[in-house]
Amino acid sequence: MRTKLGKIARYLLLAVSGVGVSVILFGLYKTLRPIDALGEASDNCVREDFSPVPNGSGLVATAHFTSCDYFIIHGDQTTYIYVNKEGTKEGRKSLVYRFNNFEHLDRPEIKWTDKSSLHITVPAVGEVTRSCCIT
Repeated sequence: MRTKLGKIARYLLLAVSGVGVSVILFGLYKTLRPIDALGEASDNCVREDFSPVPNGSGLVATAHFTSCDYFIIHGDQTTYIYVNKEGTKEGRKSLVYRFNNFEHLDRPEIKWTDKSSLHITVPAVGEVTRSCCIT
């Protein structure tokens, strides 16, 4: 009888520990995951907008940078680059390039080489999380 009670107590402790670890991991995921794929400012993230770069044919390249901190942990520094028609708002469909800055805080150099080609120069890129072309 005594060993069965001890065995049940150990299984119960194991189950409670598993639930506790799951709750902690879920909490860490909710805290440290990217808040918004478009880099909107939040309680943990600061946003800095860069000057728009028009191409002279109705398109404009816009960009912004976010720096996110979580408590005492330094988080991501990400740059977002969009191409929109002049007068329209940047959004998910116009996001063409998103990358981690790899600890470099230098602004990207953005210029149109012709009416349809955008040239982006940066000192270093950690991870490209979005790269696409608009046709």
